[in-house]
Amino acid sequence: MNAAADNKGTGGERSAMLAQIGQEIRTLRRLRGMTMKDLAQRTGKTIGFISQIERGLSRASLGTLQDLSDALEVPLAWLFRAGDEDDGAESAEKRYVLRKDRRRPRAPTSHGTTEYLGMDDFLATPASYANMGLGITRFRAGGGTGKTPEKVEFGFIGLTREGAMTLEIDGETIDLAAGDAFYVPSRTPYRLINQGKDEAEFVWVAVPHKQGG
Repeated sequence: MNAAADNKGTGGERSAMLAQIGQEIRTLRRLRGMTMKDLAQRTGKTIGFISQIERGLSRASLGTLQDLSDALEVPLAWLFRAGDEDDGAESAEKRYVLRKDRRRPRAPTSHGTTEYLGMDDFLATPASYANMGLGITRFRAGGGTGKTPEKVEFGFIGLTREGAMTLEIDGETIDLAAGDAFYVPSRTPYRLINQGKDEAEFVWVAVPHKQGG
């Protein structure tokens, strides 16, 4: 392959990356229920610049990408996990379906990860649902949401799918088995822990949903 072809290939890869990052930003913005104007105001950028980034027409600096990820309340690395979601112009599947392998890992802690908690946390909301959060959380044996009760800005309903968990809320400790549903109101301190030897998993729905948890 000659040098011209190498340059063409490199340029093509760069364009594809810009398009993927822009697509990811657009998807996250819509999941957060934000307009381009909202995102522009939160980052101090212009609407036109945000539009160009989302369409893959402008290359954003690392600092700008950090500002965007902060405004969207996700780790910077999330922006590089570009998927196949789109605005729905090409197919209904891209708008209304999220395949299992396209779930987005959430990081509802200041550490940017939930690994140290023994928790795997995924957002499973298709791109078209701007204000609804559907998530899947899995606790390894001994894992949980943390050592002490914490509150979230959004209320959510959960359904235990596998294993058993313990819910601490309102000064009470409640055991949950597979098939049990529970509700955590917004701004109410709670804690979920898996005290068993097997993994436990629950699904949750939050409306409206705040990405940061």
